[in-house]
Amino acid sequence: MVNRIFLLLFSLLFIFQISLAAKVEVGIKEQIDAKIVSFSEKGENSLKIFEVEVYNTGSIPFKAWLRLDVEGKSFFSYKKELKPGDRKIFEIVGFFEREGLHHANLTLFYGFSTLQKNFTFEIKNVSWNKQVSILSYRVYEDFIIFDLISNLTTRAYVISYSSSPIFVSFPTLINLEKDRITTFKIDYYLQVFHPFQLNLAIVDETGIILELEKFRIEKQETGLVGLIQLLLDLIKLMF
Repeated sequence: MVNRIFLLLFSLLFIFQISLAAKVEVGIKEQIDAKIVSFSEKGENSLKIFEVEVYNTGSIPFKAWLRLDVEGKSFFSYKKELKPGDRKIFEIVGFFEREGLHHANLTLFYGFSTLQKNFTFEIKNVSWNKQVSILSYRVYEDFIIFDLISNLTTRAYVISYSSSPIFVSFPTLINLEKDRITTFKIDYYLQVFHPFQLNLAIVDETGIILELEKFRIEKQETGLVGLIQLLLDLIKLMF
């Protein structure tokens, strides 16, 4: 009888240990964590490109993106998915028209967590050469279409930012041709649309500012006219 009781207690203890180990294993599998393993910057003039390598040190995949806040301006990276053990490089393109030291805050968003890094950088040379004119623009649900004309042939970054804290936009690289109209779009995100001021900088790959304009965005294209205009714009973007 005593042997049976001892055997029963031993069996229950063994089952409890297995159950506890399974719970610990599940806890490890659900861990979400990340770290910034490298950070670099390119350029000393108005155009600054920051490259950030992010490492998924946890045990589940997540989507991540970065925001760079510099003295009232916010610049964003595109969102990427990282599986456990993945390392990916995120790129943030920033525009700065003031020479000197700048104080910046970098925030990594991953899952429901954040990681921050403060740093300073220097802009040594700001050069202007106005060669581009914005002709018109149309605002849609998640992107804005612009038409411009250029006085030179080059490649340039289009960088947009806003005073609105919930405005998210992404840079784009476009090809400009002398004396020809170029149509391009910038992607943006607003959880709820509201009027806002948009700052648009066009900077060539060497960092020379070709144009800097401010727009008051009041409304989006809607209705039948908006739909027709959208179709025309999408066709223009294809050519």
